[in-house]
Order: sequence, then structure tokens, then C-alpha cells
Amino acid sequence: MRFASIRGISRSRSVLAALVLALAQPLGAACPLVERTLEGTVADSAEQPLAGVALVATWSEKKAADVQARGFSDANGAFRIVIQYEPYSGKSIGGGDKCEAPAPVVALVVTAEGYTPYRVTIDLREPPKPLSVLMRRTGERAAAAETGP
Repeated sequence: MRFASIRGISRSRSVLAALVLALAQPLGAACPLVERTLEGTVADSAEQPLAGVALVATWSEKKAADVQARGFSDANGAFRIVIQYEPYSGKSIGGGDKCEAPAPVVALVVTAEGYTPYRVTIDLREPPKPLSVLMRRTGERAAAAETGP
């Protein structure tokens, strides 16, 4: 009799363990993340590298708005921000996940104390090319405006 009760407990624990493992699986879409990398350099208007410049990339996905990735420029003004997005686009007729959402459009904002924020929009449907960001000091006029008619 004692053997049967231990066996029953063992079986119950096995069922409970299987249930816990099943619930521990992610409840989101089964779409693998897609990765794109934004990289480049940040310099001042004299083309000198700027270190410690903050970069924030923001985009929206089907399941989440205002997803962000952040980074800072290094001592040489170089930066690298990895964008990971989920291509989940909804459910198929059979109930499975469709992973066909287009790559997001990313809004990149570059900020540094004493400089005018730099903003650019980047379409990630194609791998992005390296960026060269030139920051202007607050109040500094753009060179084109100074030499224009």
C-alpha cells in the first residue's frame, strides 16, 4: 500500500513538473527576433570626435509601441546600437503565428550637453549604412545657412 501512495505522489509530481514547464514557455509569438545594427560616428562641426554622446533609437511593433535601444559614443566618437524587432504580423488561418511584419522605421535621436539634438529617421527594410553624425553647438548656425544667398 505504501508503495502505491509513493508512486501516486511521484506521478503527481511528474504531471506538475510538466505543467510548470509548459507554462514557463513564452506566451508571445513564435517569431524569431530580427536584428539590425546602427553604427557610425559622432563628431562636432569641426569634425572632431565626440565621446559620451547619447543615442536613442525608438520604433513600434505590432505588440508594442515605443520600443527603444540606447547607446553612447566611445572615445573615438564611434557608436553601435543593436535593434532587435519581432516580425509578428498576426495569426494565420490555421491559428499559427505569421512572421511577416515589415522591418520598422526607427527614429534616432542623438543628444549631447551643449549641442543641438540631431534627429534622423532610418528605414530598416534594408541593412542600414554607417552613419556620420555632425553635431552643432547650441546656437551655432549651420554652415550652409551662413554661405547661402
